[in-house]
Amino acid sequence: MLFSQAHRSRATSRAHSAVHRQSRAPSIPNASLQRAFTFNWCCSTFALLKWVEIVLCIVLVTLIEAGVHLWRAYGFIMFVSAACAAVTFAGLAFKFCQIQTGRVGSFPFDKVDLTFNIFAIICFSIAFGLACYDCVMIFGENKNHHDNQPTSLAAYEDWRNRIVGVTVIIITILSFHAIRCFLNSIPTHNVH
Repeated sequence: MLFSQAHRSRATSRAHSAVHRQSRAPSIPNASLQRAFTFNWCCSTFALLKWVEIVLCIVLVTLIEAGVHLWRAYGFIMFVSAACAAVTFAGLAFKFCQIQTGRVGSFPFDKVDLTFNIFAIICFSIAFGLACYDCVMIFGENKNHHDNQPTSLAAYEDWRNRIVGVTVIIITILSFHAIRCFLNSIPTHNVH
């Protein structure tokens, strides 16, 4: 009988400790501090690079979508930009949810982000090569290298300016991915 009472007592205390388990999230006593913590994270270097990258990808998609019918390579550039914006936003939301729940180490986010950055660098390097080739062809003598041509001279001039803008945006996005790869490769442990 003593054994069963002691066993019940231990089982009850284990059940209570499982219910009242401490969270791994940093303890934030009130809602205003929680909002400040959230705002500070959204303004971190990691988050700001991702926000700028999302905006640049959206601008790139809006600039290039009008010319997809001109040359098939523009479709590739648009797809890479849209996919990059979607994956970057999903990664930003996932990292934010990990920080809010306190489960930062439960998923190897840094390795996945590094892999995505390497893949994005490869895709945007191809897109940059295509955009540079297009700039050389548009500003050169051969004006008929596209499948279709803009209808008027003004539309052709507008498209030339768009391609220059697209090329500059692609190299900017490429540099953001390179910066993020560099930041992810730096060890995060403290050196004493």
